[in-house]
Amino acid sequence: DSRGTLTVFTVVFMFFRRIRKYDVAMALCKEGLEKYPDSVDTFYNEMGEIYEAQDKTKEAIASYEKCTENDEILENIAHASLANGYSRELEEYYERSKKYYDDEAAFYVSWAVWKLFRVRRYEEAIPLYTKAAELETDRDEMYEHYVDIATACILSGKEKEAREQVEKAIRFQEEYLEEKGCSEEEFLYNNGKVPYKLGLKGWEEAASGNIEVAISYFEQMLKTPKCFNCNAACCFESYLYRARCYEIMGDYEKALDFFQKVIEVLGNHWESRFAIKDLQNRTERNEEEK
Repeated sequence: DSRGTLTVFTVVFMFFRRIRKYDVAMALCKEGLEKYPDSVDTFYNEMGEIYEAQDKTKEAIASYEKCTENDEILENIAHASLANGYSRELEEYYERSKKYYDDEAAFYVSWAVWKLFRVRRYEEAIPLYTKAAELETDRDEMYEHYVDIATACILSGKEKEAREQVEKAIRFQEEYLEEKGCSEEEFLYNNGKVPYKLGLKGWEEAASGNIEVAISYFEQMLKTPKCFNCNAACCFESYLYRARCYEIMGDYEKALDFFQKVIEVLGNHWESRFAIKDLQNRTERNEEEK
């Protein structure tokens, strides 16, 4: 039927974007606009993603603005605005997106993710993640809130606070498993979080200043089953976490390599794109100062 055909069509053009065949992906989107007039939001949103992946942020904003307003579209415009240096618009568009969230905790997590993972304002992400944890009503999500706060603390250089959050995550997990009446192995397998557990161990080491030990845990994430809800070719977080660690260590060359690997796996990743530009600028400044 037409819905099934549209789904296949969508998967195909997203595949070409992911492998950075942008001309092919864009041509398919334009074809889709003609074939599926009831699904124009899908194609304009994807066209915005394609433009952003090529640093064509003005074209991206124009494409997003043709979509029906919702939280995702407003956040996409916010981010593209920031890429053009419009910090005020970033805050404005994000605040406008709040009304589309039924779950207030999810809004603060989303906002924090943009601060932390996409624009690298690590310290600003901490109170947002903390607010999300305070508002959370679903106990299934609490474990990840603690880990999110810990990650933001580590990247902000707040090791003591990071250790406290990791300890909270571990205590909560033990209590939660007892409530569920299952082993840790069963929980992790059933929820597709085997790599995630290794990530937690890695950040626990990082919070104690053992960055190289943390990296060894992150390397192991590639050797375990992926999370069930992950569409990436491999555990891209393994690369991302190592990139962050090498940046903390001041090894910008390795950090750049791993941020680039994230983009190769996903086709586009905002934190990595910002990180690459930032690290390249820092490397150039260091060379000039020598």
